[in-house]
Amino acid sequence: MPAIPRRAPALISLMLVAVGGRRSVAQASGAWVVAPRYASDGEGAIFAGRVSNSWIVAEEFTFDVRDGGWALGVGAGPRFGGVTLGLTTLVGPVYAASSWYAGLYVAPAWRTGRFTAGGTIEIFIPTRRNDALVYELSHARLLFRATHDVRIGVFIHLEREGSVWDRAQAGPSLRFGLGPELTLTADVARGFAGTPSMVLASIEWSRH
Repeated sequence: MPAIPRRAPALISLMLVAVGGRRSVAQASGAWVVAPRYASDGEGAIFAGRVSNSWIVAEEFTFDVRDGGWALGVGAGPRFGGVTLGLTTLVGPVYAASSWYAGLYVAPAWRTGRFTAGGTIEIFIPTRRNDALVYELSHARLLFRATHDVRIGVFIHLEREGSVWDRAQAGPSLRFGLGPELTLTADVARGFAGTPSMVLASIEWSRH
């Protein structure tokens, strides 16, 4: 997740929780998805969207409790694939720190047997010459279904603004199914390349 005062937000950074690794959430008629997230460094986000098997419309509001910074992104796009492989794409505007960005998001997802994997490639193109290009591999996970309601695996998040690392993190990931409409995901993100470590928690609620 970009640092709000200087960078654009990751509009579908929660997409891996919301739809990237769980295509069954969406149906042809669509499902409502709400997924708040909070990290131990004080940065949080609220994702909300309407998701079907063939399209998605979504927004994400990002905030930082330390300095009051915030950012907002909206987007829409098609979804492709089936049970084993899937691809979600979005385009849309992003507003952060008094700057506008054009956001492009590509989120592949893969599932076979007890394994699921997904990640989001995100590119934020600035509209002002003095702002830097932001690109990232956002909240990628490889998970193994240990039980019917529990998945364990690894988490990675990489983000650069121009030539500077803003996030370079990896660590264990744990996901609990709390019923047919609720999922909890927790990640222990250890920083490297001079970036901070943190703990992240997110909840996904979906309703057809």
